[in-house]
Amino acid sequence: MEENTVYNIPPLPVDKDFHMFVCYARGDLEIVHILVENLEKDGLKCSYHERDFTAGHSILTNMLDKIRKSMYMLVILSENFADSGYAQHEVAEAMHIKISEGYSIIPIMIEPCTLPDFLKHTTYIDAQEKEVNEMHKLVIGTVTNHQTVADFQNVTGISIEVHVKWFRERFGSMARYKLKFDDMDRQMIAERGIQLTGHDLDEIETIVSNSKLVRYLHLFDNFGLVTMFIWFLLILCCAFTNLVLLLALLERSKKESEQNGNIIVMLMFFEVIIVVTIFLGFCCCHKSVCTKKKPFTYDQQIWETLHLEKKLAIFNVGARERQLIVFYVPASRSLMLMRYDFKPCQSFFTRRCERKENLRKFQMPGESLINYTNRLFDSFLRSYDVHMLRHSSAQQKRHKMANEAKCICLLVEEMIC
Repeated sequence: MEENTVYNIPPLPVDKDFHMFVCYARGDLEIVHILVENLEKDGLKCSYHERDFTAGHSILTNMLDKIRKSMYMLVILSENFADSGYAQHEVAEAMHIKISEGYSIIPIMIEPCTLPDFLKHTTYIDAQEKEVNEMHKLVIGTVTNHQTVADFQNVTGISIEVHVKWFRERFGSMARYKLKFDDMDRQMIAERGIQLTGHDLDEIETIVSNSKLVRYLHLFDNFGLVTMFIWFLLILCCAFTNLVLLLALLERSKKESEQNGNIIVMLMFFEVIIVVTIFLGFCCCHKSVCTKKKPFTYDQQIWETLHLEKKLAIFNVGARERQLIVFYVPASRSLMLMRYDFKPCQSFFTRRCERKENLRKFQMPGESLINYTNRLFDSFLRSYDVHMLRHSSAQQKRHKMANEAKCICLLVEEMIC
């Protein structure tokens, strides 16, 4: 960057007096003076103990007041910091405010040192190889250009789940499953900022309701019972046919003969074979209904689910621009509509690709990192892996999801690695 660089410094909110509250150990005061001077020259207003604490007030009162009046806390990590109980107490207070009020902490490591336990899960700025007069540029870049802190504070992945329901259109018609957005569903969709018009919702209703998966869902559910009913009808038909033949033979034969007797025995034997076969089929069907094993139609349902996902994919083509993801959830028999802010994920993943060569292994010759990121994200949205956005995870997280799931840039990175 040149000396005349103009930064896009974010304005102070009405309830804040400073951009940064600087937390440091006394042994690093000389570095803090230089860092604060450079930050304030470029428009970031700072506060720190030696200069801004009000005389006559307790240190604790001053500290809490300045922390609450600042947008961020800048923590100077060094060997001196590891030995400063006071500086660590300041960070501890900021951590409490972070949890309750969404306060942002930005650590910057100015020399090799042991990272405190309470900051091990917080990404820090690595300035160990930078000159003191250059460190402020990394801090400003975090707050302005890259917006790393803001990226991780915003909540995304706000969703609504609409279940398919059992409907009978009119009296005498056959009831079946359908997807219907009632007035309450449509109101919730609008309130959560999901960008779908009434026409879009009607089209989604038609696609889901007319899909074979949902149209024949009642048959998939009751396949065993339906099969048993068919077997039962076969028994009745066979029994009736044999009875008619038997009566016809008895009627036509006025007297007993060996030939007629043999025919009757064969008919009875055939009747027994049919009954036993049907009974065994009945037992098999009953077992599929009463046990938790995969039903006979499992593979067909998976195939139809994938087919439905392909049809819904038309709404995910422009997902990045519309901030919308649509997919069907077979396990809960519902449609998931998710509002997703792609910008933080795209920006962070692009920066990760700049630093990590293994993330660029699928990059095409001449393809920019931005286009590479967009291509990977679009591929993820078209795949069945998009369902992972629905499941909460206790593992490492990156951008904050409303349902505690992993964000897209983390899932894409895991797929690549």
